[in-house]
Amino acid sequence: MDGAPARVLVMALDCAEGSVEACRWAVEFLCRPDDELHLVHVIPRTTAASAPIIAPGDLVARHNFQEYDQVIHAAERFISQKVAPVLAPLTRDPVVHMIKSELDTDTIGSVICRKAAELNAVALIVNNHEKSK
Repeated sequence: MDGAPARVLVMALDCAEGSVEACRWAVEFLCRPDDELHLVHVIPRTTAASAPIIAPGDLVARHNFQEYDQVIHAAERFISQKVAPVLAPLTRDPVVHMIKSELDTDTIGSVICRKAAELNAVALIVNNHEKSK
């Protein structure tokens, strides 16, 4: 485009419409053709009793592996069916990171920030949500 070097951008996703809107915004106003976009979705391993403010779709029982697999597949479907079409105008395919974390909702932001730092991202894009305290 303008000869600028490719940048690494990180976008935090949850399975909500706000993530789709944040992707639209990023494609329209932030992403350049050669940028490397990383989508980060954190799946906490928690229960309703230990984190009552998590949306029901994000609850994952520590010992219920079938439920855990369902949450992972739901996130994959959300990304492929809702997010990927919005990112179609980009010239590079995004890299998807599904991070399975033992951490609670107070630290999901920390997990995302660590991933952005690990990737040397120049920007971290998040949407507005009410899951964290």
